[in-house]
Amino acid sequence: MFPKKQKDARNACQVAAEIDSCNGGMTSSLRWLAYGPRVRVLKCDSYVINGNLYQTKERDDEKICQNSGVSLLANTMLVCSAKDKNPVLENVTFYGVIEEIWELDYHQFQVPLFKCAWVSNDKGIQYNDECDFTLVNLNKRGHQKDEFVLASQVRQVFYIADPLNKGWSIVLPVPNRYYEGEEDLWTRIPKARPIDNVDIHWKRKMRPKKQRKIAKYDEPRVVEDTELHQDADGLAAAELRGETEIEEPSITGQKKTRGPTSMCILIAAARWGKKSTIEYDDMGRPVYNENGKALQSFIGSVVRSMVPINIKSWPTVPENMKQKVWEEISNVFDLAPQSEAAVMSSAGQKWRDFKNKLNSRFVWPYRDNPEKLRSPPEQYQIPSAIWKAFVDERLHPSWNERTSHCKYHHKMSRKGYIGLETELRQRKIFREDEEVDRSLLWRKAREDKSGNITNTETAEVAEKIDDLLDKKKRGEFISSGSNDVLTTALGSQEHYGRVRGVGGFVKPQVYFKTPRKKRELVSKALVENFKEQAEETKSLKAEVEKLKALLA
Repeated sequence: MFPKKQKDARNACQVAAEIDSCNGGMTSSLRWLAYGPRVRVLKCDSYVINGNLYQTKERDDEKICQNSGVSLLANTMLVCSAKDKNPVLENVTFYGVIEEIWELDYHQFQVPLFKCAWVSNDKGIQYNDECDFTLVNLNKRGHQKDEFVLASQVRQVFYIADPLNKGWSIVLPVPNRYYEGEEDLWTRIPKARPIDNVDIHWKRKMRPKKQRKIAKYDEPRVVEDTELHQDADGLAAAELRGETEIEEPSITGQKKTRGPTSMCILIAAARWGKKSTIEYDDMGRPVYNENGKALQSFIGSVVRSMVPINIKSWPTVPENMKQKVWEEISNVFDLAPQSEAAVMSSAGQKWRDFKNKLNSRFVWPYRDNPEKLRSPPEQYQIPSAIWKAFVDERLHPSWNERTSHCKYHHKMSRKGYIGLETELRQRKIFREDEEVDRSLLWRKAREDKSGNITNTETAEVAEKIDDLLDKKKRGEFISSGSNDVLTTALGSQEHYGRVRGVGGFVKPQVYFKTPRKKRELVSKALVENFKEQAEETKSLKAEVEKLKALLA
């Protein structure tokens, strides 16, 4: 099926005009189309588009009104038989009913699709010239390989059962009801849930006990107390309570556990203009409340789905991909502009944690069983080629050398140092007005649920921290800037750009109250001198190699 020629030509001209008017010859919409939609789509029972309310046949069966009938006028190639060498292009009308309503999410915009049960044009349509009626038999299916159609291309029709012809219905056009307007919230009637992706066929089941209950509506009206209309803070809390979490099949035969967090309700709320507001503390860190928790989970969800795991390191991730990650996060949460660097730093850390999780759960335990490593985990939509590259990298001998310097692994999961400090204050371990030494947070982050540190090297550092804190109380140890208890116990200086035991949202000059280092400019004369020395060294090495060859 093809759209009408006139509409196709108009759309082509509009796309060409947008491409010519934008910088670089590519619009933002075209870039997101090239990037592809999310791995999940929304399945809705009702949808409002072009001024009409559309519903699925299943929902229509529960109501008095009928809103599932559609027609499509398309430019189609007609042939008399398989041997016909002179096909004719004609405008043909197709009739059907809506079985499912899908919405593809391209991050910045959405594309609704209708999956329809189309009537066969050969056996299921009759034309009554005397009464000027079109009759259709909805039981005679056709075009089963072309079930989907853009929602913007169809027109709504009404089917009335013909009393004289059993099984046949009379087609009547439906006038436009004009459910539209900037102030009208009924762009989509709620009752949506995530389903599997069309191409990947990612089968998932909602937990029966935690499945969301959303009211049904007899007719469109603005409602403020539905699940999608509630305050964004409540949506964040709902996400974190697990009401949208999905059980994943275990590839190891173990019992089912909570799968990847989708945060689909927050994404849907953002489309309605309900962004979750993030609050910040005195050091510029996001407050670890319901929205703060949801932010950390959402960052992990976005970076997990948008950044391939076969990229070697976060600095080598393309800048345009990082920009898409930031746009996706800032579209859902109301963030301060100056927090972009900290958010992206957190995204990089969560991306590395995700790769380490894949390695520890699905790669390293099966390093001697290549058959187990052929297929990626089902709960993460990882293409086979990317998974193979990731497995090869993790099993290479050089990988152990790269990870040998990682000694002190924390056990904080997604909450980070910000959430750990909040949790300890809530448990009355620290007072609300007490300034917590970062060495204590570093130590607590490496304790298990029983309060013990199992790693030997980490336990030795913890003993040093306890000893230095006692000396600090007695006045035998004095901290100076970054040379405090934690730095002394670890025996290594702070890295530029982050503070250990505090979190990535705080910069060293803010925490230690030190002036920012200025970059020293190097003169052009020194650069030229360095280049000359490098050339001389290169030529000398070449002469040495020649002499070695002659002596050999």
